[in-house]
Amino acid sequence: MRKNLVFRGAVWLSALALLVNPASASAAPISAKTQTFVSNAFTNDGGTAITSAGNIQWSTSLEALIQRRGTGVKFAQQLKPAKFLLGTTAVSVGASTNPNSGYLYDSNRQLIPALAGQFLAASKSLRVPNGPLSKVVLTRLRSIIAIDGTLAQAPNGSVDYAWAILGLKSQNQTELADKVANKLLAFANSDGGFDGVTDSSSVSATGLAMQALVAVKNSGGAVAVKSKLVALRAAYKFLTSTDSQDSHWMNVGLPDVSGTAEAVMGIRAFAGGKPVTAHQKWLVSQTATDGGIRADVSVDKGDVTATVKSLLPIFGGTYLSAIQ
Repeated sequence: MRKNLVFRGAVWLSALALLVNPASASAAPISAKTQTFVSNAFTNDGGTAITSAGNIQWSTSLEALIQRRGTGVKFAQQLKPAKFLLGTTAVSVGASTNPNSGYLYDSNRQLIPALAGQFLAASKSLRVPNGPLSKVVLTRLRSIIAIDGTLAQAPNGSVDYAWAILGLKSQNQTELADKVANKLLAFANSDGGFDGVTDSSSVSATGLAMQALVAVKNSGGAVAVKSKLVALRAAYKFLTSTDSQDSHWMNVGLPDVSGTAEAVMGIRAFAGGKPVTAHQKWLVSQTATDGGIRADVSVDKGDVTATVKSLLPIFGGTYLSAIQ
């Protein structure tokens, strides 16, 4: 048993009774084989996190918790990774003897906004009884946000801003989330798309940014509300004008499964599911015989990241529906 758990045994188990499966009017079932594919990817220490080449994939692990919960996987089925990722202080923020050394920090002990946002969003999505630890993470995220909403560090560009917004919103920090959203608008390009870690518009970053903006679209004054709406309309136009065969998006000449997944959620959050019905079906068509979703459409083998990102889009959900 790991020491340092914020909540143990009975407290975590009692939380199960408070949870019900989320429902979606436009839900498409996720096959048991696909859910098992993701579950089997949690190979660290008997199922605590997703790994690749022996390294824990923190962001993918947190997103898997959110996406699986949002597609109906019960909290009890994610208890082990939830306790490790969301309930172990030393793992997330560092021990008292070695602060700022957890996975939410980079090698320079600087908080990574995207991971902090995912931590908070996952905690809300799963209704994890980790209040004291979530409060610590929220306080540290707030500490790197300037009064105008600028993040002190954002190595992942718009992705850091978007996840910070979603994390703050999940903790009812709407006013601060809106300030960060106003700074997220600076990542919008003239073509309507949002850049990620480069200056060119990214389908994936645009889909994520749209969800973050929708989360606070009615917050702030009239000018702020209008600015977000203008950006959302431009982003929607960018995505709907660049999809291939009206069913998916491309990246460097190849079908982009993960980008398509993010774009589907962005459009659904802003305009509903009808504009992306064909895209949803296309994602389903990329299911490999092992149950995973292929990243390379020419290879019959599921990819963990592509599968994790595709769960909510296939199901008919978004990060917003999973976090609410």
